Amino acid sequence: MPLLTNPWKALTHPETPPAVRLRMLLAGLILGGVLVCSVTLLAGQALSAADAAPARATQSAALEALKPLKALCLGGAGQAAAAGYTPGAGPHRLVVFRSNIAGSTDLATFYNRTEDYPADWQAADLPQAALVACVHTASAVVEACAYNLAGGAQATLQRVQLSAAVALYAARTGALVGQAVLPGAEPRACQPQETFPAGVTTQSVSGAAVPPAQIQAWLAAYVE
Repeated sequence: MPLLTNPWKALTHPETPPAVRLRMLLAGLILGGVLVCSVTLLAGQALSAADAAPARATQSAALEALKPLKALCLGGAGQAAAAGYTPGAGPHRLVVFRSNIAGSTDLATFYNRTEDYPADWQAADLPQAALVACVHTASAVVEACAYNLAGGAQATLQRVQLSAAVALYAARTGALVGQAVLPGAEPRACQPQETFPAGVTTQSVSGAAVPPAQIQAWLAAYVE
């Protein structure tokens, strides 16, 4: 059989053995199936991305609309377009801003963490927001343990307990509704022996941060 470079000609050539034709047909079917699957997958991904784009745009717009409420965390004014708050039957929807920097006076350090709370608490836009919770992470040294290092140097291990300082405001008026300092888990105890890296004479161990569930339990009295 002469050497042919065209697969179709090889398939239809009278001198091509039947077994070779069968293998070529199977290979063609497999390749065709792979191509069809690839095209279908790419088309599905494109459609999914197109469907998700409006939702992402809507969510982004909602977060942007809620940004003015962040000013309440540093003594700013309420927003007239926000929902009014009257203690009583809820839920009263809210926005939660959190900063991991204790005592921060920079609004850029506050970020929206409303998603950590129940869906029926979450304000989707400014007219829904009746309350604004501002949460600062804080810390305090609850114990300092002294150690003697090799060579006679002194070292200290600080046990640090984290807490969450929560201030709750009425979104429309800016009035303070409630505030509390919620303690986190206690750090582990000092051990009879501790390891200090070379050149380090002071280090700390911290307990776990205050979880959203603990903050939610405190907020419930105002929201529900």
